[in-house]
Amino acid sequence: MAEVVADAGGDAPATDLALLAVSGSQGTPLQLASTAPSVGQSVVAIGAPKGLAFSLSRGVVSQLRDGGEIVQTDAALNGGNSGGPLLDDRGCVVGIATFILRDSQGLNFAVSNQVIRPFLNAPLIARAPAPAPAPAPAVGGAGELASASCFFRSFKQSQGEEIGCSVHARLNANGHTVYDVAWADGYRSSYVFWSDGAVEILAKGSSGEPELHRGRYRPHRRGVEISSNEGSITVLPAADPVVN
Repeated sequence: MAEVVADAGGDAPATDLALLAVSGSQGTPLQLASTAPSVGQSVVAIGAPKGLAFSLSRGVVSQLRDGGEIVQTDAALNGGNSGGPLLDDRGCVVGIATFILRDSQGLNFAVSNQVIRPFLNAPLIARAPAPAPAPAPAVGGAGELASASCFFRSFKQSQGEEIGCSVHARLNANGHTVYDVAWADGYRSSYVFWSDGAVEILAKGSSGEPELHRGRYRPHRRGVEISSNEGSITVLPAADPVVN
């Protein structure tokens, strides 16, 4: 049995990801490759094309597309491979099979591990309620930290603006506390605070696809101030964020 816990939206190839909770015998998890795949690198695809379980095909990384988010490979992929791993020679995951180009040969594609890693750290769209973190700031109800006003100033602005927002805390698959912010203008962003003062920010970029940014945070009279490495400033009404 498998249940979808969270997904990345699925509105583009690079967001064709889902996090599943699987019941049954415990297996040995595959490790994500620590570096991005490179053109010419040997890869292996594993899946169940046409229902033929645990089928293996071999190829190379033909090219990296969309800024490295999509891996093009000539390793054979068929129906039943989608969602299966693309492995390097050490057995580490460099991608997840996602689509092929019809009426072609050897034009197959996978979501890169450079997209998979930030998704696992902070999945964008929760499909099942996550347990409330502990300890949690004493603001709002269980998991709901604030529903008030956030401040934001982009690196292009000389003055920022107040925007209605709600902040919700949850635990991700790695047990880290993630703060999801729903902005009144429809924008969505997620924040993970670390004990060394660093913060990871997952938000949709100008292309509309999720991007991982980094920055620093510090206490603010209204909550916490976040300065991204790109120059934007955000103030969230989370009184005392749980750090990881």
